Amino acid sequence: MDELTDIGTDTPVWQRYRMKMISISQQIRNNILACFSPEYKRTTFMLMAVWFTMSFSYYGLTVWFPDMIKYIQKQEYESRTKTFTKERVEHVTFNFTLENQVHLQGHYFNDKFLNLKMKSMVFEDSVFEECYFEDITSIHTIFRNCTFVASLFYNTDLFKYRFVDCKLLNSTFLHNKEGCMLDFSDDFNNAYMIYFVNFLGTLAVLPGNIVSALLMDKIGRLRMLAGSSVISCVSCFFLMFGNSESGMIALLCLFGGISIASWNALDVITVELYPSDKR
Repeated sequence: MDELTDIGTDTPVWQRYRMKMISISQQIRNNILACFSPEYKRTTFMLMAVWFTMSFSYYGLTVWFPDMIKYIQKQEYESRTKTFTKERVEHVTFNFTLENQVHLQGHYFNDKFLNLKMKSMVFEDSVFEECYFEDITSIHTIFRNCTFVASLFYNTDLFKYRFVDCKLLNSTFLHNKEGCMLDFSDDFNNAYMIYFVNFLGTLAVLPGNIVSALLMDKIGRLRMLAGSSVISCVSCFFLMFGNSESGMIALLCLFGGISIASWNALDVITVELYPSDKR
C-alpha cells in the first residue's frame, strides 16, 4: 500500500522535494518488482521478448534502408564511369571539371590542367611529359604507376599520397594548397538523403496510425498485432526486387505504414495486461 507522509508547512522546500523524490523512487521500484512477481513474471518475460524482437527488426531495417539507398547510388555512379585506354593527348588545355573517369596507359604531352576540379579520377600506367598543373582541386583522385617528366604543379592539392608507385623526373611542386582540403559535399548529400528517407518513412506512419486507431476495437489487439506483423514480413520479401532508389523508398514507406499497427497494438496490450496501479 502507498504510504502517506505528513509534510508540515514549516518543512523547508528542499526537504519537501527530497521527500517527494524518495516517495516516487520507492513507488517506481515497487512497481518494477511487482512486474516480476510470480503473478506477472510470465507476462513480463513474454512482453520483453516481443518488444525486443520487434525493436530489433524494425529499427534494424529503418537504419538499413538509407545505407542500401546509398549503396544503390554508388553502384549507379560507378556504372557511369568512362574508361579511356591508350589515348594520346598533345597540346591540349583542360579547364573544365574532370569527373568519374579512368585513364589507362595514356600519354599526355605538353598539356595544361588549369583551374579545374578532379573528382573520382584514376590515371594508371600513364605518362605525363612537360605538363602543367595549376590551381587543381581533387577528390577521390589517384595516379597509379604513372611517370611525370619535366612537369610542374602549382597551387594544387595533389599531395604525395595521391601518387602511388609513380616516378617523378625533373618535376616540381610549388605553393601547394594549404589548410583543410576535405570536401564535405558528398557527406552533405548523403546526410540529406538519410534525413529525407527517414522523413518519408515517418510520414508514411501517419495513415497507419489513423487506420489502426479506427480498427483497434473492431479487429482486436492480438489480431492486429499478429496480422500487421505477418504483412510486414511479407513486405520484406519484396526487398530482393528493390534495385532502384525509388523502389527502396516505396518499400520503406510500405513497411513503416504497415508495421506501425503492430506497435500501436503492442502498446495497448502491454498496458492492459497489468492492473491500473502497476501501469
